[in-house]
Amino acid sequence: MPLQQAAAKGNHAIPSVVVKYVHATAIAIRMVANADVNAVNKLYLVEPFGSTFFKTLNTIKMKKYTLYALILLMAFSWFPNLKASTNVKLKFNHKIGSVNYAKNLQVKNNLDHDYTITRLEYYISNVIIIHDGGSMDTLKNTYFLMNPSGATETLDLGLRSVTNIEAIQFSIGVDPFNNHANPASFMAGHPLAPKSPSMHWGWTSGYRFLAIEGKSGSSLNQTYQLHGLWDANYYSLRIPVAAIDDNGAKVIELNADYDKVLHDISINSGVIAHGDNTSDRKALQNMRDSVFTNTNGQGDILSIKAIDKSKTILTYPNPAQLNAQINLTVNSTEQVYYKVINLKGAVIKQTLLGTTKLFIDKPGMYTIQAFTAANTLVAMKRQIVL
Repeated sequence: MPLQQAAAKGNHAIPSVVVKYVHATAIAIRMVANADVNAVNKLYLVEPFGSTFFKTLNTIKMKKYTLYALILLMAFSWFPNLKASTNVKLKFNHKIGSVNYAKNLQVKNNLDHDYTITRLEYYISNVIIIHDGGSMDTLKNTYFLMNPSGATETLDLGLRSVTNIEAIQFSIGVDPFNNHANPASFMAGHPLAPKSPSMHWGWTSGYRFLAIEGKSGSSLNQTYQLHGLWDANYYSLRIPVAAIDDNGAKVIELNADYDKVLHDISINSGVIAHGDNTSDRKALQNMRDSVFTNTNGQGDILSIKAIDKSKTILTYPNPAQLNAQINLTVNSTEQVYYKVINLKGAVIKQTLLGTTKLFIDKPGMYTIQAFTAANTLVAMKRQIVL
């Protein structure tokens, strides 16, 4: 396909000057290959090359391989801001409590209910890499069907133009656009293609975002099955991370504790919930709120969880200007102190107990957390500094 047609049909328009550069370079290289320096001189009519350059080439009669180098150098020097790409990987440490995850392992949830897991599958989609001061790199139309079978699992997120990775964001389930697609429309091997056991509940309901099944009860003679679905339960989470360099790749490492999927869910007598929006929805909320953490134990910063939601932080102004006074109030009878956390999960500031104002000296998006004297988290608030 001619370069001009490719430019017109591509997802991103190619500037016409780029087309001319590449087109002229190709002509020049072909002519030089035939040692036709005089013909190269005729390229002065082709934008953006000028006649002076080629007349100079003709005058000094440079050797053909030197001409190769010069012409290629001119063509590619037009792209001064190209950024090197780095392979990014997302590694999961599959856990169940303090031990490595394994099927049929007998454990207890936080209600002291015995259980095993015989099936655990869930979708990850809408992966977003937050990097280099808040830039977002979204993996569009990318889905992962997770079926943990060992202690670790690594997903390849591809080559990305990133330097410092600050957070990873993803959703549990399938986005509404593809949630109601026909699984048969996907090629075999695609995460959304038909599976056995099935991860699809039907055209109306869509895919099972999460399927967790097993035995429960003191004698493990009860059955539980939680299948979470529905567009309204398509939850996203964002976790601050600091990628490590490993053989030229950047590796984001997360812990996934599947014991927390069943937190606060009564399974002692068994439970079957397939899209009921009861225990199945609670399991999806646990996936969002509690299962995934970075290696320092910090989890999702998109949603407020595990705190008294009747207590809120009021900040003013929000957004605030750099180094401006930010006034703080919490509707709590107890005195509190505050922590300011950046997108990397680092605490950049901590106030004294009873403080009602603070200053932030770097622009960005922050989470302000309020703690009592007993170090109990009571409220969180997003704060933007311009």
